[in-house]
Amino acid sequence: CITYRSGLLWIPDSPDQIGSYFARFWDFIKQGAIPSRFAIVVYLGWVVSHAFGQIYLSGKTVKGLPMRGQNGKQLKYTMNGWKAFWLMWIILFGFHQSRILPITVFYDLCGELMTVSFAFSSLLSLWLFLFPNDNSPTTRSISGFWFGRDLNPRFRGFDWKLFCEARPGLPLWAVLNVSTCVKQYETFGSVSSSMLLITFMQFWYVVDYFWNEEAILSTMDIMTDHFGFMLCFGDLAWVPFTYTIQTRFLCSMDSLHEASPLLLAASFIIFVVGFIVFRSSNSQKHNFRMNPSKHQKKGTFIETKSGSRLLISGWWGWVRHANYLGDIMMGWSWSLPTGYSTLLAYFYPIYFTILVLHREYRDNVHCQKKYGDDWTRYCKIVPYRLIP
Repeated sequence: CITYRSGLLWIPDSPDQIGSYFARFWDFIKQGAIPSRFAIVVYLGWVVSHAFGQIYLSGKTVKGLPMRGQNGKQLKYTMNGWKAFWLMWIILFGFHQSRILPITVFYDLCGELMTVSFAFSSLLSLWLFLFPNDNSPTTRSISGFWFGRDLNPRFRGFDWKLFCEARPGLPLWAVLNVSTCVKQYETFGSVSSSMLLITFMQFWYVVDYFWNEEAILSTMDIMTDHFGFMLCFGDLAWVPFTYTIQTRFLCSMDSLHEASPLLLAASFIIFVVGFIVFRSSNSQKHNFRMNPSKHQKKGTFIETKSGSRLLISGWWGWVRHANYLGDIMMGWSWSLPTGYSTLLAYFYPIYFTILVLHREYRDNVHCQKKYGDDWTRYCKIVPYRLIP
């Protein structure tokens, strides 16, 4: 719908048209989503180059939090994402300037790359399912494939979860947006203010991740979620190819779309406020988890019978998930500049709001089981779940 119908939803007008509808749908798939050898080479080259970056680039070595059920064992991680991210742009700029690989290739091959990423993430998930580190027989099931059998699968020291959480997916998200900007310029002779603003805000989000890369080690994804198809597909395929729907929609229109200055200003303000809430609350949580000895002041946390502490100061004394609130605000700010001509341009914030609400529910259930009466006490101190 985005690529071939400028964001308009496409459904049969009558039951008689269902057959022709799917035939035309298959034509679109053949035209733009069945991968060529070139697309396969581009995607695999992308993944392999980022893997080499994680393995060989120097960086700060950091210990993760004690692993669940591993007698306090802490894995070591090399934080070199910041260096890898900017090295990537230098290489891409060189390829683009020399015309070896113009950056618009990523826009032109978007559907094919999406298909390859789906196949790659599926095969990787299957391999991790069939050959887990812990070889647990209790998770040989559909749920074991979906959620994963290993908490932190590693192959000869290479951490698959840390790699897939960011390396191929987040940079590809940024590259697809920049590629779309260049494509719009080549098509219309200029880049719209809506396109520039969305690309800038999302680029800032990705840059912030790599600047604060160490913070990923204290998140639910790393600490508690096993690594299976859900995270693997989400990181490698879902993120780069659905989070860029807004910019692709703007480029697919018949003319440049320019949002009103008021709407652009409102979008940017929502983004800035959301980012401040998101980053400051996440930083408070990360510092509390990684350096508990620095948070000894009475009233900043409550002790639990499990031996853990629950933070009740700063953002976490006002609302249980301020970081989720900030993330939701940023998501809506990325779609507002597209205007109101199609609901598809709002796919990301709608989906993400539902995701976060469900994740908040999962968090609450998990913490209630883990902390029991202490969690009930915590909820009385901090009664608000998302909005303070």
